Amino acid sequence: MHDQLGEDQSQHVELARDIAQRFNTRYSPTFTIPRAVNPPVAARIMDLASPGDKMSKSAPSTAGVLRLLDEPDVLRRKVMRAVTDTDSVVSYDPDRKPGIIEPARHPGRLYRR
Repeated sequence: MHDQLGEDQSQHVELARDIAQRFNTRYSPTFTIPRAVNPPVAARIMDLASPGDKMSKSAPSTAGVLRLLDEPDVLRRKVMRAVTDTDSVVSYDPDRKPGIIEPARHPGRLYRR
């Protein structure tokens, strides 16, 4: 099992791996040993309403946060209202244009069915 997650979550996978290995050693090979995958791109999903901040469940506003239990229409509305850049040039520049970068990093995640 490979879990794609941010660097700040790797300790949870390490704990799950340790527990699975101990259980499998003591009893029988029951659990798949998890392994964290830290991709070089899109490891951190940024807030859609405030692209300089990481998306967080404790964000003061839910406008830029995509929740697993949100209805498809709510998710679509949040993505469509995402903060983007004001000029007409689309270019990859995370420092100067963080608004356009976030949706561009995750097209497969946003539109996969």
